[in-house]
Amino acid sequence: MSVTLAEGQEKRLDIGLTPIPEEPATLWGVVSDAQTGARVNGAKIEVIGTGLSDLSDSAGNFRIEGIQPGTYSVKVSHPDYYDRTY
Repeated sequence: MSVTLAEGQEKRLDIGLTPIPEEPATLWGVVSDAQTGARVNGAKIEVIGTGLSDLSDSAGNFRIEGIQPGTYSVKVSHPDYYDRTY
């Protein structure tokens, strides 16, 4: 699209921009016992305010996909451990 303006002419130009969609992010890692280093199975990892969470597997691994880019608090909980929030 081009705009041609003559000398002294005024022309209104209304512009609608289409935002570039943000690509979702992924949070992954391992949950382990802070004292022994043993991997923790069944810990809940929750990205606060998103409704997204995962449970760690038998190797302590977790993966949460589809997170919109931003800054979040992450809560980790398990019935046998104190909760941690990052």
